[in-house]
Amino acid sequence: MTPAVYPVGLIVAGRSCLVVGGGEAAAAKAVGLLECGATVTVVAPDPPLAPAEHLIIEPRPYRPGEAAGYWLVVAASADPELNAAVFADAEAARVWVNAPDQPDACSFLAPAVIRRHPIVVTAATGGQSPALAAWVARRVGDLIGDHLADLAGLAEALGRLRADLRGGGAQLTGADWSDLVARAAPLAEAGRLPEALELVEAWRRAHPG
Repeated sequence: MTPAVYPVGLIVAGRSCLVVGGGEAAAAKAVGLLECGATVTVVAPDPPLAPAEHLIIEPRPYRPGEAAGYWLVVAASADPELNAAVFADAEAARVWVNAPDQPDACSFLAPAVIRRHPIVVTAATGGQSPALAAWVARRVGDLIGDHLADLAGLAEALGRLRADLRGGGAQLTGADWSDLVARAAPLAEAGRLPEALELVEAWRRAHPG
């Protein structure tokens, strides 16, 4: 039986990450890490990407033990034995490691993602079927509809409200937040973001710092 996984959102901005492999999967993983602000090193005899800002390309084979020098590692080689060796190195160094389509060489699993910053919709199947996870993520996105970006705008407004309240010493209870979201989120989901934002501003005025 596949063990339960603990879902998290990793903050990789400014952290050094390693991608091992030269195919499309390695390129996709490297780009995904770069989009989240990581500094990425790609190691492969035939690298899938050219050097760029925050992207270091090492056109060579993986060196045993080098996974220890990174915060996070992706073993995306087409060679399962190499991925297993990278996994063993990362495990020995207590570095989180993922090997796409090779759950036995993973200490974390990467879910399927739909991103409308700062909202991230993810779905996972415990490594059993990445294709099904991608289908579920798309399905959730479809259920929300065309206004996921409006919900992202609402999320940013709520984040500013929380920061302002903390800075001014004011407090809202969990029930307060739930009530505000229950009223504002359906408006944003329906494409009525200005009305949702006005609700947030009304709460701001009602809870001065």
